[in-house]
Amino acid sequence: MPRPKTTATPQHIRPYTFHGFRMEGEDGSGNVTGTCPFCSREGKFSIKKDTGQWRCFVCQSGSDKGGGNIYTFLRSLWKASDEATTEYLSLVKNRKLLFQETLMFWGVCQSVTTGDWLVPGHSHDNKLNQLYRYIKDIPTGKMLLLPTPELGHHIHGVTLYDPAKPLVYVCEGPWDAMALHEVLRRTKVNEDGTFAATANEQASLMATANVLAIPGCGSVGSPFERWLPLFAGKKLVLMFDSDHPKTNNGKPVEPAGYAALRRAVDILGKSSEPPASVHYLNWGDKGYDARLPSGYDVRDHLTQSADDISSRVARLKTLLEKVIPIPSSWVPGRNKKAAPGGLEIDCITCLEWGSVVNAARKALKWTEGLDRGMSVAFAVVISTKAVGDQLWVKMIGPAGCGKSTLCEALSVNKKYTIAKSTIRGFHSGYQVDRSGEEDSSLLAQVQDKTLITKDGDTLLQSPNLTQILAEARDVYDRTSRTHYRNQMSRDYEGINMTWLLCGTSSLRRIDSSELGERFLDCVIVEDMDEDLEDEIAMRVAYRAEREMAFEADGKMETRDGPDMVKFKQLTGGYIRYLRENARELLSAVTMTDRTLIQCHRLAKFVACMRARPSAKQEEKSEREMCFRLTSQLVRLAKCLTAVLNKEEADTEVMRRVTRVAIDTARGRTMEIVKCLYREGELGLYMDKLALYTNQPEEKEKLMVRFMGQIRIVELYRPKSMPGVSSRARWRLTTSMRQLYGEVLTYAK
Repeated sequence: MPRPKTTATPQHIRPYTFHGFRMEGEDGSGNVTGTCPFCSREGKFSIKKDTGQWRCFVCQSGSDKGGGNIYTFLRSLWKASDEATTEYLSLVKNRKLLFQETLMFWGVCQSVTTGDWLVPGHSHDNKLNQLYRYIKDIPTGKMLLLPTPELGHHIHGVTLYDPAKPLVYVCEGPWDAMALHEVLRRTKVNEDGTFAATANEQASLMATANVLAIPGCGSVGSPFERWLPLFAGKKLVLMFDSDHPKTNNGKPVEPAGYAALRRAVDILGKSSEPPASVHYLNWGDKGYDARLPSGYDVRDHLTQSADDISSRVARLKTLLEKVIPIPSSWVPGRNKKAAPGGLEIDCITCLEWGSVVNAARKALKWTEGLDRGMSVAFAVVISTKAVGDQLWVKMIGPAGCGKSTLCEALSVNKKYTIAKSTIRGFHSGYQVDRSGEEDSSLLAQVQDKTLITKDGDTLLQSPNLTQILAEARDVYDRTSRTHYRNQMSRDYEGINMTWLLCGTSSLRRIDSSELGERFLDCVIVEDMDEDLEDEIAMRVAYRAEREMAFEADGKMETRDGPDMVKFKQLTGGYIRYLRENARELLSAVTMTDRTLIQCHRLAKFVACMRARPSAKQEEKSEREMCFRLTSQLVRLAKCLTAVLNKEEADTEVMRRVTRVAIDTARGRTMEIVKCLYREGELGLYMDKLALYTNQPEEKEKLMVRFMGQIRIVELYRPKSMPGVSSRARWRLTTSMRQLYGEVLTYAK
């Protein structure tokens, strides 16, 4: 949907000028001033250029204290315009509607500032956050519905939404929704199944249905994800336009409405609370009817005949006859017992680790790193409700190594996992209802589940990364309390939440050694040789070519081939088995004193290797104690034993635990230790050490001195002859040399 060209106007002023505000000057503070749209006093309306905050110094419109932000302005403008609008007949005729009250129900009104028609857009919790202007595009002469610039898209019809109604129709564009809404309100179904007009809304089809409208098929993406709560548990009917296919550089492009429909189904299938079923308006093969003009929609169909309710009731019947459930092929691996249009994926019963691995080998190039990563991920899942320190793991590997595939497979079981691509924080002080009882925080959703973040690198781009990590450290101890300036407060106790955070090596930047890092690391692929890369690439190429054959009757081809679908289904089934039997499986695992000592020694090694000089103080050099790490590694060993269907933490289990410990220990400290261990008791001169580690000598000198203060290395001067000392060298302390030697032995 095109936006107005307002690039010459400051960013925070554009929403106001879009709705008729004219900049007339600036005050001494650099704020933009102009005529107030509410009281018409010249020069009394002020807007801050850097924030968009506004105030009228005469009428004090807006919030209780006067003025507000852009959302306050839109709500005030809509309220004033709605109260001033008394005649809708011209728009009723323009949009081929039957009743003026339909526009009133949907909040359509004539702007008091521009005279254009306004259509409100709301968030899923019924907050007016957008006003669309219905205006003529001068170059084309077409009428367009344009959103307020700098603001996101919002859905239409939320003010009429009744959560008790089981059925939700979603149209493409508000005019379609209004045309459908007014006919549903005047239509009843007789006992013989025929449709008839009625004046009793309680007996009409609207008695059990909601009608909503997305702004356009282009909003089926991030905006659509925000509206998922409106569809949770409902029978959802998607009624998008009949768009003809186009070409791009001579190649056919899927029709826009049909492509949006497929995206919507994909998003709905990944929702933590999906609809009970999804149906769609099937115009024809590939989502369109070639006999109809491109862009033919619900309103066109309903208004095709005479302008009376009886003819539109008849047209409604033929329209609803085109509504069918989405094919099972649209949801790969869908449960065979699912109702028509259901999104539930069948988690195949799986009781053995070997069954998952065998399926994985057929679905993708199975490497030792993926095998270890998958077992660690299952260990994270099974540990969720176990008492003690929680297992949080960063799964690290380069792009294309298989991390995302593992995450998607784990996310199939929505009962025990919750997938979130982006995280803005664990707490929310956002108040939805007046009493503040409804909880909008992420913590309310992750209780007793494993949080899976497929692309953790996005965390690094978050402006509030520090806050997210601070909240995470608080949540780790299973108790979190917070208070907000809007008088909202939340106390959480007994939080059972494990976390699988996947990404590239950039994730190591979120380490916080001074506070004690909560994550263990599992590196899937460290250095991929060219032969392995070529082998995986050819496997992907063959799979892509083979899967092109999986297309049924012109319908949407599956996103995954049969092997991949089965792998995901077995993964979901194995998660269900592990979680439902966690207490019995974990209580049956035994660990010898030798394995417990090994976990402790590994933990001490990791604690030393993760130590870094403090960026906040220089008074004291210290490292974290190994107590938490010891607990985490013992829990990991026990959970891995259960995952691998063993009764005792044997050599294979401890090899995986050791690898996780080494992955967690990686960093500059460990690189220095490697070099010094290789040189033995003789050690290295500082300049030679810096050469080996490829670091500037001055920078490495600061690091080595810090390591000396926490007793990892020591400085000594070997005697070349009696009474004569040579240059000072650095070497590992006796205890560290012994500890590192033990770790290398464990890793064999």
